[in-house]
Amino acid sequence: MAQSYTKTEDFMKTLDKISFNFGVILFGGFAYIMGRMPDKGFYNFYSIFVPAMIGVRAVNYTQKNWHYFLIDFCYYANLIVLIFLIFGSKNDYLYRVSFFYSSGTLAVATAAFSNKLIFHKFDHLISVVIHPVPLICMWNVK
Repeated sequence: MAQSYTKTEDFMKTLDKISFNFGVILFGGFAYIMGRMPDKGFYNFYSIFVPAMIGVRAVNYTQKNWHYFLIDFCYYANLIVLIFLIFGSKNDYLYRVSFFYSSGTLAVATAAFSNKLIFHKFDHLISVVIHPVPLICMWNVK
């Protein structure tokens, strides 16, 4: 029994190291792309990055039978921001809804759920992507 526990612990250490490196690279890439290409490049990065992170969470939550948590408002608000960025960038009504959702509800949820940027916990990284990143994205819209 003790041998399997130590193997699990080593695996978790390796998984934490991989998650930490991935989180640092993503955070650095996010900051670099936002500063270097604030117009179109950042929105393309966001449009690929957010669905990928939500997809990872959907697979993880489905395996744990937590899939009903994916019916939360935060995911729908992110979907509306994505629809605005991809399809309706000239639609004033869609801009307002996206801006209000991201700077209102999602911004309050960031403080209410006390989202933390913990690089070695992938679930915390996804929570940071889901709540404050749409706010940053919509404030960046010109």
